[in-house]
Amino acid sequence: MNKKLQQNLSSEEIKNLVDKIIKDDTTTIIKNGKNYYLQNGTVELVINSFNYRLITANKI
Repeated sequence: MNKKLQQNLSSEEIKNLVDKIIKDDTTTIIKNGKNYYLQNGTVELVINSFNYRLITANKI
């Protein structure tokens, strides 16, 4: 995640960022196939819809 977002975050900071994006009312959540795509500002998270694992994070 750090590499994709060009950040240097600790594991705890990554968890907090993901939690913040999921809980934010402005986050758009789209389910496409087996994945959820969460878009918030300049960050897109891709989460597996079966096991809820974070697959990747992208800058948009």
